[in-house]
Amino acid sequence: MENIFYEEYKTLLQKIEEYKTIIIAKHVMPDWDAQGSAEGLKRIIEDNFKNKNVYIVGSKIEDKPYKFKLSDEQIKKSILLTVDVANQSRIDFDKKMNVKEIFKIDHHKFESHDFGDNFLVDPTAIACTQVITIFAMTMNLKISKEAAKFLYKGLLTDSGRFLFKNTNAQTFEAAKVLVSTGIDVAEIANEIYLTDLNLKKWLFKMSEKIVFNEKKYYAYLCVKKSDYYGIIDIEAAKSALGIMSGINEISTWFLAYEKEDGIVKISFRSRNKDVSLIAKKYGGGGHTLAAACEVGTWDNFENELNNILKGI
Repeated sequence: MENIFYEEYKTLLQKIEEYKTIIIAKHVMPDWDAQGSAEGLKRIIEDNFKNKNVYIVGSKIEDKPYKFKLSDEQIKKSILLTVDVANQSRIDFDKKMNVKEIFKIDHHKFESHDFGDNFLVDPTAIACTQVITIFAMTMNLKISKEAAKFLYKGLLTDSGRFLFKNTNAQTFEAAKVLVSTGIDVAEIANEIYLTDLNLKKWLFKMSEKIVFNEKKYYAYLCVKKSDYYGIIDIEAAKSALGIMSGINEISTWFLAYEKEDGIVKISFRSRNKDVSLIAKKYGGGGHTLAAACEVGTWDNFENELNNILKGI
């Protein structure tokens, strides 16, 4: 059976062939689906097309930044491939409007696109890495073991280890393609999910600050910069969201944490409620059961807390 996105696949392939300089951008504060999509797609392009200059821009999960400098002339002649980015404001590239054209690759639900000249968007996919893997498989592109490792990280995390509701048959088809390259799935899971003792002690301490409302089936945790600074990094602090998952009496939960720049970000999760509706009220977005937004300072958060809880 022909994939319903076959025409979009062909257009993406044509655009990759057309451009010598290709820039790949993720969303701000990337997760593993964003970074895995970018790193995996970069390697797929480099392994299957000759004489391509492929650059990933923006921040990374790891501390080491990308080391290159793009000239204005290069940017002006390039195509920008965005991965796992729902809205234009979330593109982690200051010069996004200076490129020749933009191709949006994503899996978020959308009512209308606010950016992009061409699109490959599958809202039924659990992860953007799923979209990219199925594209490469359908178009008979080589997926190296290195590319597969990055793509699998995104697939594993965005599907919640293949347990989230929107995980579908094609998710496992993508996993089959990636695993067939010889990647070590146990090693990858350990890289992502194993924590050191210092972090585990910190999480136990933070668990005492969780606010529970068993009658309304929600919980939330506030983490200030002073709670983690000098103890763990911001990426580790974000893992506190997971403390509240898997509790029978809690179906919706969120983590409000202070970023290093003082802005408060809220990450929502739920088993049965569309939390993206709450996030969108504050300029954020995401998926039905996993979404995020920023609310400014702690004062702003405290002013909005009752409205947020009413939405839950």
